[in-house]
Amino acid sequence: MAIPSSSRILVLLPGCGGRNQTLYGAYFNPKVFPASSMLIASRNRPHLRLSERAGGGLQIAAAGRGLAVGDLDNDGDLDLVVSNTDEAPTLLENRQATKHHWVAVRAVAAAGNRFAIGAKVTISGAATKQVREIRSGGSFLSQNDLRAFVGLGDYAGPVDVEIRLPGGRRWGWKQLPSDRLHQLTLSESASLPQAGLAR
Repeated sequence: MAIPSSSRILVLLPGCGGRNQTLYGAYFNPKVFPASSMLIASRNRPHLRLSERAGGGLQIAAAGRGLAVGDLDNDGDLDLVVSNTDEAPTLLENRQATKHHWVAVRAVAAAGNRFAIGAKVTISGAATKQVREIRSGGSFLSQNDLRAFVGLGDYAGPVDVEIRLPGGRRWGWKQLPSDRLHQLTLSESASLPQAGLAR
């Protein structure tokens, strides 16, 4: 199933508090009424429901409580894992075949903030900049991928990457190839001068 690249995608999980109140107009108890998750795209019209065409994973009636997002098969697209109350989790593997390009960054440090939590990752290429923040946690009792993923669309060229930690320390890499994961080490000696400060 192809989803237009300009669409905004929303996955609604049954039993996740206020989202269901807005969608259904009233509170319901997911232990009494498990429901299927919904996949909704918004592109120049409200609420285009795609659940029925998106595969068997969205047809499972369960009380979904948490959602973890990450690239489980390291192919550059993001997959979803839904934690269900008193049941096995649901894996929603992204198998959409496109010719779009991507790049991912895993920032590592030898000491201190080893996973670069709170870092802003800026990826520049094809005259555009995209920023991702490396965050811990996510949905209820869930941990999202700590790698920063950026879709590049039709652009297949190299990208420049800057990582800025909370507090202002930053590192930069130039001309990294696309369509792969880069593990970038935040070493003490390789950091760039902070903006506005002489080194």
